Amino acid sequence: MAMEKTKPNSMKNPKISRSHKLLRLQARQGFTLIVTISLLVLLTLIAIGLLGLSSTSIRNSSRINAQGMARANARMALLLAIGSLQQQTGADQRITLSAQSMSATAPLQPHWTGATAVQASLLQSDPKQANVQWLVSGVQPDPNATLTHSNSAENGNALRLGTFRSLQNASAEVLAPLVTVQHSQHPGRYAWWISDEGAKARVDLKARDQSRNDSERLARSQSAMEPDLGFMGPDWANLAARQSFDKNSLVSLPTLSLATADSSLGKDWFHDLSTGACGLPVNVVEGGMKADLSIIFDRSQLSRPFGERYLGAVASPTNWQGSSIYDFSVRQSNRFFLSNHLTNSGASNVGPNWGNLWNYAMLWQGVNSQQMNLLSAHPLVDTDLRFKNWIPYTNHNQGAFRRDIQHTNSSVAPVLSLFQMGFRLNSELTTPPTNPPLYRAQIGIQPVIGLWNPYNIAIRAQPYRFDWGLYPHFRFNYARPMGNGTFIDGRNTDLWLREEWTMGGNPVPTPSDGTAGRWLPMETPAIDLQPGEFRIFSVLNRVRVQSGQVYRLDPGWNENGAFILDLKDASGNVRLVPQGYRAWFGEIVLQDTQSNTVRTKFPTMDLNSVAANWMTIKSGNHVLMRANEFFNGGATPNVGTFRVPEPVVSGSNGTLNTIKTTYLIEDIANDRVTPHIATWRFVARTTNQMEAPDQDQALRGWIDTNPRFLCSNSLWDGSRIDSSNQRQGWHVASPFQGAWNSPGRARIVGDGRGGNRGLWSEGGSAISEPEINRAGSRFQGFGGAADTMAGGKNHVILYDVPRSPLVSIGQFQHAQLSRYQFEPGFVVGNSYANPRIPLQSTVSTNFSGLSGMKISDISYEVNEKLWDAFFFSTLGLDYVGASGSSIDAAFPFADIASGAVPLPNPRMMLAAQPRDTSFDAIINAAGPRAPEAIASRIMIRGAFNVNSTSKTAWKAVLSSMVSSDLPTINPQTRAVSWNSNAGIRFQRFSHPVSNAPYQTGQPGSAHGFWQGWRQISEAELDRLAEEIVKEVRARGPFRSMAEFVNRNPRSNQVEHQRKGALQAALDRTLNANLPSSIGKASSTPPGSQFSQVVTNETTATGHAGHLLQGDLLQALAPILQVRSDTFKIRTCGETLDANGKVIARAWCEAVVQRRADYLDTRDLSHLAPTDLTQEINRRYGRRYHMVSFRWLSPGEI
Repeated sequence: MAMEKTKPNSMKNPKISRSHKLLRLQARQGFTLIVTISLLVLLTLIAIGLLGLSSTSIRNSSRINAQGMARANARMALLLAIGSLQQQTGADQRITLSAQSMSATAPLQPHWTGATAVQASLLQSDPKQANVQWLVSGVQPDPNATLTHSNSAENGNALRLGTFRSLQNASAEVLAPLVTVQHSQHPGRYAWWISDEGAKARVDLKARDQSRNDSERLARSQSAMEPDLGFMGPDWANLAARQSFDKNSLVSLPTLSLATADSSLGKDWFHDLSTGACGLPVNVVEGGMKADLSIIFDRSQLSRPFGERYLGAVASPTNWQGSSIYDFSVRQSNRFFLSNHLTNSGASNVGPNWGNLWNYAMLWQGVNSQQMNLLSAHPLVDTDLRFKNWIPYTNHNQGAFRRDIQHTNSSVAPVLSLFQMGFRLNSELTTPPTNPPLYRAQIGIQPVIGLWNPYNIAIRAQPYRFDWGLYPHFRFNYARPMGNGTFIDGRNTDLWLREEWTMGGNPVPTPSDGTAGRWLPMETPAIDLQPGEFRIFSVLNRVRVQSGQVYRLDPGWNENGAFILDLKDASGNVRLVPQGYRAWFGEIVLQDTQSNTVRTKFPTMDLNSVAANWMTIKSGNHVLMRANEFFNGGATPNVGTFRVPEPVVSGSNGTLNTIKTTYLIEDIANDRVTPHIATWRFVARTTNQMEAPDQDQALRGWIDTNPRFLCSNSLWDGSRIDSSNQRQGWHVASPFQGAWNSPGRARIVGDGRGGNRGLWSEGGSAISEPEINRAGSRFQGFGGAADTMAGGKNHVILYDVPRSPLVSIGQFQHAQLSRYQFEPGFVVGNSYANPRIPLQSTVSTNFSGLSGMKISDISYEVNEKLWDAFFFSTLGLDYVGASGSSIDAAFPFADIASGAVPLPNPRMMLAAQPRDTSFDAIINAAGPRAPEAIASRIMIRGAFNVNSTSKTAWKAVLSSMVSSDLPTINPQTRAVSWNSNAGIRFQRFSHPVSNAPYQTGQPGSAHGFWQGWRQISEAELDRLAEEIVKEVRARGPFRSMAEFVNRNPRSNQVEHQRKGALQAALDRTLNANLPSSIGKASSTPPGSQFSQVVTNETTATGHAGHLLQGDLLQALAPILQVRSDTFKIRTCGETLDANGKVIARAWCEAVVQRRADYLDTRDLSHLAPTDLTQEINRRYGRRYHMVSFRWLSPGEI
């Protein structure tokens, strides 16, 4: 502006104006003078102009210099930020977190990123007390300190690095403490802030349309492919799953505008979404790379020493009962066995083990046409049946049939779903005829057995044998009626079936004869089992009980079918009854140790050690299960008036007379009349049949017990009779429940107290026929909500048999790690507290007063061993059905390195190192460390930090299963169909049986709940993500994946002790308010030995439609971490004038990625911290690489 005033003033020369007349008069004479003066004026103007231009140039140069200094300050801040990031997070044993996860209340700077070191010894401490280093500028920055934006040296203490949408959809600044740069002429300031890209959902992911083969297609159907951002609103339609828009083209968040109509999305969702973020598969607890189970399990690598190094055993294939499994030579017990509590830190070879997991992972080898051979536990289940006082997990061994040797595989076999025993009065006319006619007094025995295949695969035809040591005691009477309602000549008859069963030796086992005892042997013909199918077997004809006979059970039911047994008098002779006499039954106890005459009858029987009942199921040389003490019946007859099983009480009024129905002896001959005495019935747990008197018997489905138990004893559940004759625990071994009858009918049905104690019916016309679906002559039973047609299903599946190599640690939730009935049915990835263990602990010793009885929270322990140390890269010949020993033959290294060919799980990306040329070369060079060497070449696309507190990010990640097709099986034909089901899904099975999902609100009749998968609405997704974030903020930060998965017994919050974070969120949302037709409320059983673990769970827990956190982790595990490896750094640099006024400001943004290479490359990238030779690597870890850099405009701030 000064230049503009100078020009007109210089042109107004007063002398020239005043000489105007003189110049006109003397024009000619003065021309030369005028020209001379004019030139002088022009030169003066040019000189003045040049002086003005020089002044402007000097000023512009000063401004350019100030801006350059501001940029220099911004660049310096960037270098300092990268240095701090390298120092705080370069080492593997670090986690990253947001300020929101450190406090229940929102901090003033909620989006600051923090880092803290992880040490195994510190994982017992409160995560809220972790020493967090905040990744922002300043000295000891505090996210709860008040920061104000500074515009000059005179005000404020922070610089603005961005303004983004907050949780309340309002603008919110991100501030970072400013740091002053001293300079003699132009002082400056800077600030920096690091944003955690791994805590955001990566959006530039697109599911692959094609797979090379069925195995690869199946692998992708079980993997998180791409987030479905359609839930964000109409503007996001192009970013929904299965859309044609190429999400891979989104190179940065601002490029979201290419796919949407909103150019502000980059700023709006800065804290929630990202592009390009990757993670490294590192072990944050111990440091180093995770071991790649894909390489360890791959058959092409079996000759290498991977199993011994990482799993503690050498695996070798073997044939087991016609199936291929792996046997193990254990070299390091503390590695191979996964529970420190049970093994006493490796001293005993017991408990969950790598053999269970390895063999489960390889089950796909035995699958053909969606069926497989029966596969029993290995080694043979050979436990003691006759004695009840041995203790699990102690390597109990008293010889053949009395030893408990830990299994090391994962079986696929049917389980016991029903054991029912009915009795009826019978007689038979003696031959030759006598006068008066005499009849043999008889009893008809009607056993019914049910088998259930809980797997999503058909089991080929096999015969099944049941050896049942059931020992009831009966009292009968036969007397002559007098016509006035009274009787004379009574013939009391006792029946002890312990003496009458026709297989075995002495009736009573003794310490010197531990295999004594008699039993009822029964066997089916060869039968097959469809996926999830229940089948019923009973005796269809009249069969006389004879010594040494194995009795046939066939599919179906016949009212007249029975095993016929002659009754005997006190002398051991057949009880003969004259024609015209009447017969009736008196007291009956299903467990003869409850009889008040048992001590007299069997004086040598030690009631404190001999099992009151037992059963084993076999098939050829397979042993499927061995169980004793089914009932909480007590060890002596002194069990009070409330007995289990419920007894039939005597109808006697103290004389020979009875109130029971009586029958003429000749009428009950030859099935002319078949008076029913009583039927006891016990079924695998159903969800809707626990009646009001026994509501405290309703446990949390297949979490509080194990349907696949190999050995069972109700005493191990904590079920017992206390010193005051009060019953504690469950009436029946926890996988089962008794049938029930209505209370209030004493002496007519049972003792009149009702409840689920097994007595189903009593009396001549009472029902004894099980409900059966006779369609197709398969004679199917029912399960799920009920064991009847009203509410029950013929097919219910719980467990998945893999059809291809595993892609996720989460799939191990189906492996048979639990051996006994007191352990959870689902172990890996799940973490409900066991009611038999104190909430604040992970082990119970001398449980329920049983010396040496140790119950461990095996879910907790196994999760600790797996989740931070192992992963699946999906690199291996087995994934593509190839044979041989060369990985390169099936996986073209160059194409995979370039991304032209993805791995079977496309979220796993090869990050080749400079001298890498082939997979085989990497494996050969690394020797026994190859599983880590391969891991050091893997980057996980869109790895997600579970410490994220972004609800939007969690929603995007949870929606990642939308894009892949799902194969379903027809259980009758075994045909597989691939379905493209719309909607957000969580699936437990690689192949569901139902082709329709379960959706909230559907009744128990919906097949999807019992056979399929769960589909949720966008509203449910929103609620689930919100509750997960609440759990992260309440429990976090999580310092290991195991800590994220597991419940926290050390917490001072009882809710955190009860279940894992994901499960807590699921139980408050998707599992809450299930219809009553699906399940009833569960409860904790009576007894001081039980913890109060139950909150809002139902009896349907463990079924497919009731989501377990393991169901979510199956799909998400490959991408979940507790640290991030990609970060976005924003810095601001300023220049001040001498008065402290800001004269220039610059912002920049860089994205940095941690890679596997160490800072000093003399240490190989797969080495763990303890192996490193260079101090810089031990201290600062792996190198960060800059991915992108750009200067930001003020409009982006």
